[in-house]
Amino acid sequence: METVTEKKFLEKEELEKLRLIQEKSKTVILELGEIEVIKFQLENRYQNAKDFLEDLTIEENEFTNSLTEKYGPININSENGEINSVD
Repeated sequence: METVTEKKFLEKEELEKLRLIQEKSKTVILELGEIEVIKFQLENRYQNAKDFLEDLTIEENEFTNSLTEKYGPININSENGEINSVD
């Protein structure tokens, strides 16, 4: 004689709770993925800004040195370009 086992199922509320938890899990996984993408983009922007600042610093130093070679030690009014010697 063969034994027939009855299939068991979660109660309706339990199944709803399970599905809700799974949906929340998917949502948080997507959110974390989006945050990682944004983080990667920000890291790239940050590195680009640092590189730009480094290039700008070099350009500024080169320009300052060329003005010092041409005019000697000076102060410059950046509004009108007036040069004053530094003694």
